[in-house]
Amino acid sequence: MVLNTEALLRDEHINKITAILKSFVFSNPERLHLHVPQEVSVEYAKLKNVTVSGVPPVIWQSGSRIGFDVELSAVIITGPRYDTDGTLIPDCIWECRQTFVVSCSGTLSKDMALDDFRVRTIRIKPEKRYQDDSIWGIIIHTHQDAVKAALSAYISAHPDALRLPSPPWVEKTEGASLRGLDITWAGNAEDKPGMDIGFEIVAAAEISATERSKKGSLQTNVYQQWFTLKCHANLEESLQDFSVGAIFIEAVTRSEDSPMEVILPFVLERQLERDALKVLKEFGFGQCIHTPQVLDPDLLAQRMGLTIQYRHLSKEKRVFGAVFMDDCEAAFYRPNEDAMVQENVRAGTIIVDEQASQTRPIGSINNTIVHECLHWHRHRKAYYLARLIAGRQPISCLVDGGMAGGVTDRLPGIEWQANALAPKIQMPYPAFKRKTWELIRLQRQDSPDKPLVDLLPPVIAELADLFGVSKLAVKIRLLEVGYPEARGVLDYVDGRYLRPYAFAPGALEKNQTFTISAVELAQLYDESEELRERLQSGEYTVVESHVCLNDPRFVLGVGAASMLTEYARLHVDECCLKFEVVASRNNIPFLLDSVLFREESYTKLSIELPLVRKSTYNFNKKRPYESYNEKKREKRKQDFAEYEKQDIESYENDTQPHIEDIVFNIQLIDKQVSMMDTFPRALQNLMKERQMTTEALSDVTGISVSTINNYRETSQTPRLNNVVDICIALHLPYKVSRRLIELAGYSLNTSSDNRFYDFILCNYYLHSVRFCRKMFEDMQSSAKKARQESRNQQKK
Repeated sequence: MVLNTEALLRDEHINKITAILKSFVFSNPERLHLHVPQEVSVEYAKLKNVTVSGVPPVIWQSGSRIGFDVELSAVIITGPRYDTDGTLIPDCIWECRQTFVVSCSGTLSKDMALDDFRVRTIRIKPEKRYQDDSIWGIIIHTHQDAVKAALSAYISAHPDALRLPSPPWVEKTEGASLRGLDITWAGNAEDKPGMDIGFEIVAAAEISATERSKKGSLQTNVYQQWFTLKCHANLEESLQDFSVGAIFIEAVTRSEDSPMEVILPFVLERQLERDALKVLKEFGFGQCIHTPQVLDPDLLAQRMGLTIQYRHLSKEKRVFGAVFMDDCEAAFYRPNEDAMVQENVRAGTIIVDEQASQTRPIGSINNTIVHECLHWHRHRKAYYLARLIAGRQPISCLVDGGMAGGVTDRLPGIEWQANALAPKIQMPYPAFKRKTWELIRLQRQDSPDKPLVDLLPPVIAELADLFGVSKLAVKIRLLEVGYPEARGVLDYVDGRYLRPYAFAPGALEKNQTFTISAVELAQLYDESEELRERLQSGEYTVVESHVCLNDPRFVLGVGAASMLTEYARLHVDECCLKFEVVASRNNIPFLLDSVLFREESYTKLSIELPLVRKSTYNFNKKRPYESYNEKKREKRKQDFAEYEKQDIESYENDTQPHIEDIVFNIQLIDKQVSMMDTFPRALQNLMKERQMTTEALSDVTGISVSTINNYRETSQTPRLNNVVDICIALHLPYKVSRRLIELAGYSLNTSSDNRFYDFILCNYYLHSVRFCRKMFEDMQSSAKKARQESRNQQKK
């Protein structure tokens, strides 16, 4: 007869188990396998409630004495909880569940009641905490037979050491064998030298034990016990070189970190400086640490055992460099056949795109080779680990720090590490910092009155030549070594380099900017009613890719000839808007297998809504880095007066003749247009004021002479794009353009395209028609891409 042990348990038995379990939890918080977030520290544990989740059949029986297990599900309160900065969060606790297996015994009475009830042992049951398609799941399923064989051999060889919950009269376990195995947990990953990795596996084993009683009789009982197995495997062999080392009785689950988190740990940026010096010393470039010189990327690759080839990676030249981790077939572009062709590539090969290398500066090529060398040196183990899950899917690493392809989520941060570490190796901190200081000192000797931002461009150019890197890489490195002024130098916007500009320390976060391209500003203009009102009212204007307060103290000139005053250029935080910047990504899967790619460029910037703040100008305000005193306030007034004097002289000499040539009496035209009630009459008068003939207007706009004459003489409704071209060709101020468009029967607030027209008329009406047309096409293209990306995200 099979006893129903669950029916034997009474309330007093459960109360006794609960009391003993409560004491066990409180006394042994470090032994509990609690699944808690990183910010929770298990410094104490308290049993909140407990329920019986199952009572398996009797494990052993001798006469009226029986032994059985009770499985309980408990809710445990633990803590304390800490904030991200390490501060204690008061009265903040964490609740989690834990399963216990309590071995009990008792005596059956004649009426089938359970007397002399005792709790013998308490064991913690580890729960399955891995997904079958995770790294741990793949490791467990791949090597389950090897784990079973190792554990079976251990159990057979050490029957006396198994700590089984045997009856009290058992004197010795004569033999034991493994009947069943359930692997419930894997973790405690440990990085080993070379391509090896260590980790631990927890398994629940069903053991058949032959036990000798004190009277000499033998009895076979079945028990459950948990074991922790220390394992070892080689990643390069896809974990096939697997072995089990030490085996411990009882489950030990300390860390549930993925092996990827151990092999590819989070690295602080300041730690990368030390890592860069280690790499230089490891591969024989110690002389570069203190002496400025070009690090030879070909020699670095050679010392890492890599080879470099120049091939056509793609037709579109979108992939600039690649490093191959395995022997594999890869697709290359053949220009003479205009086709992608599969070819065999050996592991340890760096490919630089042949077409891109002929058009890109040598500094970019050097950086790419060093970047790929670092992938091989630091990330090969992570690549092999990720490949276990993703298989041989295409895998790409992109130049700005992102990744695309089948293993994107499996290789967190490797592009950031390679991008951040490569320039630190090419421009080691000691040599770079000292040489920068020397060059700035020499520049100050020649131009003692110039601000630092104006001294940096020649310094950057010389450092780029000296270290064999790009100017952009030098600029970024200057920011890293303590020159925040470099933020305003060599900004390339709308096809040109801006004049250097400066702002107060702390005025700009990493994800903010004072500069904005015309296309990006047009998108924000379309989205933000507040920005439209500011620009349409004339409160702000677009100057040198900044949105600046429209005030003579900050802006000289009008339209295309406008520029920031010297004071505004060196204090943009006082007069210009700043914007939040968000990088968006086109996740384009690429060709090739067993390879890490770098795409040439794909990042698009979008501006978050709407305006960070309204800029105000006040001589008397206290700046964040100044003490508030009269001397400094007066000094700022004197600086402004001096800058204003320089600006006026420069303006009169260089820009005033051009402005006088294109600016006419706005008030007079505004008055005339407001009195006109038809488009033909308004167009006739505007052309007369601008002294522009029909033929001349046709040449500038591309609109036929006959069409323009129809607009002037009949009530024919003109096309909106033609009206916009006419406004720009006549250089009409924004208010006049809006009036002329209204007379033509159009509104500029009905669609994104119309608001793009409105933006151009408001901010670029003094530019050429061709320039404005190209800008409008770019705006349409950018908006189309943004809509497509939004649809793709919604589908995902």
